[in-house]
Amino acid sequence: ERHAEALALILTGEVHMVTGRTLEAVDSVEKGLKICKKLGDWAGEDYAKQVLSQLLGEGAAADDDDDDAGADSAAGGEVATFQGLDPAFVRAELRDQAGQLVGLDDGDMADDTPLMDSGMDSLSSVEFRNTVAKEFKMNLPATLTFDFPSIKQLTEFIVEQSRADIEE
Repeated sequence: ERHAEALALILTGEVHMVTGRTLEAVDSVEKGLKICKKLGDWAGEDYAKQVLSQLLGEGAAADDDDDDAGADSAAGGEVATFQGLDPAFVRAELRDQAGQLVGLDDGDMADDTPLMDSGMDSLSSVEFRNTVAKEFKMNLPATLTFDFPSIKQLTEFIVEQSRADIEE
């Protein structure tokens, strides 16, 4: 049953979280959240969002109508500083863009599978690079998909680039 699968993914994410494997945790919880949304399982969605908030920081997985986390930070006098792009957001965007180019459904692009093994060719890799550069407003190397052949490696690169841009 899809409901059990969603909960298992979210629980797996929690296990990854406590063992320090944040990327795997976020990936697993996001997959569980997606299933919960498709099923209309509000309780499952809330559970997944709570876990994502623990992983990514308060308010990261909150709905637009949930302002409690932001209000808590503001009340405490803390000033939020930009720490670079959110890895979960970057990964989701990269999966979406790459999946569209090779004709896969949302979320079907595996993080560790080389993009060229997923159906991308040299022409589509150039289109992918251009789309990603435009999406994240970055100058990216022409050899992007060869230098960073998987969604996981590319996510790490883009997040690090966004942090480096802050320091400049």
